[in-house]
Amino acid sequence: MYVKPILWILLFSSVQEVSLQEYNYDDETYEYPQPLSCSTTENIKGGNVTYSQGGMQGSVLTYHCGPDQYPFPVSSRLCGDDEEWSVMRSNNGRQISRATCKDILCPAQLQLDHGDFWPRDQWAHVGTTQTFSCQEGFTLYGSAQRNCTMSGEWTGTTPICDNHADDCSNPGIPPGAQRSEGRFQTGEKVIYRCQAGLDLLGSAERECLENREWSGSTPRCQGAHMFDSPSVVAAAMAGSLAGLMDVISPDSKKTESSASFARTILVSEGSRINVYILLDTSGSITKQDFELSRTATIALIRKLDSYEVQLRFHVLSFATMVKDIVDITHSDISGNIDDVIWNLEGFNYTSHGRKTGTNLHAALYRVSEKINFLKQNSANNHFNETQNIIIIETDGYSNTGKKPEIALAQIRSLLGYRDQTSDNTDETKLDVYVFGIGSKVNKDQLNSLASKKRGEKHLFVVKNYQILGEVFNSIISDKSVTMCGIAQELEEHRKTLTRPWHVTVETINKIAPACVGSIVSQNWVLTAAHCFARASTEEPPKVHIRHGDGWVVSERVIMHPKYNIRALKHRNVSEFYDYDVALVQVTKSIPLSWKA
Repeated sequence: MYVKPILWILLFSSVQEVSLQEYNYDDETYEYPQPLSCSTTENIKGGNVTYSQGGMQGSVLTYHCGPDQYPFPVSSRLCGDDEEWSVMRSNNGRQISRATCKDILCPAQLQLDHGDFWPRDQWAHVGTTQTFSCQEGFTLYGSAQRNCTMSGEWTGTTPICDNHADDCSNPGIPPGAQRSEGRFQTGEKVIYRCQAGLDLLGSAERECLENREWSGSTPRCQGAHMFDSPSVVAAAMAGSLAGLMDVISPDSKKTESSASFARTILVSEGSRINVYILLDTSGSITKQDFELSRTATIALIRKLDSYEVQLRFHVLSFATMVKDIVDITHSDISGNIDDVIWNLEGFNYTSHGRKTGTNLHAALYRVSEKINFLKQNSANNHFNETQNIIIIETDGYSNTGKKPEIALAQIRSLLGYRDQTSDNTDETKLDVYVFGIGSKVNKDQLNSLASKKRGEKHLFVVKNYQILGEVFNSIISDKSVTMCGIAQELEEHRKTLTRPWHVTVETINKIAPACVGSIVSQNWVLTAAHCFARASTEEPPKVHIRHGDGWVVSERVIMHPKYNIRALKHRNVSEFYDYDVALVQVTKSIPLSWKA
């Protein structure tokens, strides 16, 4: 009669035991899914490999080579969703399975009209020296000797042999290039082409103009793994901006200031400058690269804002589609530097999602839309007095959408310019600066977008985003680059630094009154011959040359051979100052800086 209760007790005990065994959390181990990762056993012939984030998805593999070598075909690879490193391809599209360290080579001089050079090779190893000389009757301009550096560039300047018999001077031939034959008469054209494996940057065709200058920008040949040095980029960019920004326009100045001695562009009263910054945020841009790009761009914006002219900014991010970060039509934000930077700092790097192509046409088309809007409302925004700067930062080439050149042609049309021209010098209301980052950029395409103006560079190719940041940071202060005599406008009133590239010429005994002169190079000063003597046949005295950052002593004085203050005394002319010019060579180089 007690069987049922006993059975219930036994059943309850067994169930409880089973339950305790099934939910014994102390003994349980939960298997979390392992993060996706790529192999960390990759290697490069002749170098070594490093991995960010341990090779996990989204991390970057970086190849490292010796100081005079570079990784081929790529310097880095990205770990994708398929747990594979991005594919390596050569310039012709062929897939490559293993990276290699290759020697850095400089493209050698291939042609020197009316001259000779040695050695005659197509390529030169780092440390190689090429020497140049000219035929009788021709003078050598540029460097007589150049050395191949580890950046793939040559020291010195392009050698040119010229006798000045034509309307235009010999425009020269850069290393790695050949130039068509012909005279340098007004209306004549020369055509450049680079040897295989090199891209031509600058103007491929130049014309001798009526003012005896050559149209377009100076060409240069650059290989896929060659880059512009940061110092050269900073100097060229800062010099170009100085000429563009230091405008004579009282209403456009943010504050009243004294006159500047910088080279200027004369524009009408009430002018403005609109700056359009196009940031590449496509799939090849890592988060780290984007952060470097953002930081560099903020540095550039601060630099632009340092000029005393009213600016408005439009900042956009482009991948397959375009996202506006700062809209230029919102004048309360686009004209406030703090708001512009705040919006840029708050932009989400992942906002493009999976649409990670590179649509440069869409980016430039957005710029054309904004320019068109401003043109339609020109009465309210001084459209006809506004200069436009477009700055493109990209690490690749446009791989989706229409050709970007189409959108740029629309922009030129809106501003009243013809698109089919090889010289953009007369486009005073438009400057297009292009920064290519890394070895994967389509240099030919970027060259077609950059402005080509006489005496200026608008296309720069740098090694990585870190270098881009260094460039933009270095031009924040004009002190870091050599610019053509920029007067320092200081709040305190004093003469120091307000007469750029001017020097004082004093005799050592200070018996004669001091003269003034101009710095023409680090080792030469141009001044008047009467500071030294009354005729070129007299022995000139030693002099002190005082510049903004110190003083140097003269080593040699060359007076014009026809200088003679008494030359017309027989005609009752007591003092004759024709040919009153002298060159002074100094014993120590004058540092060309913001203080000179």
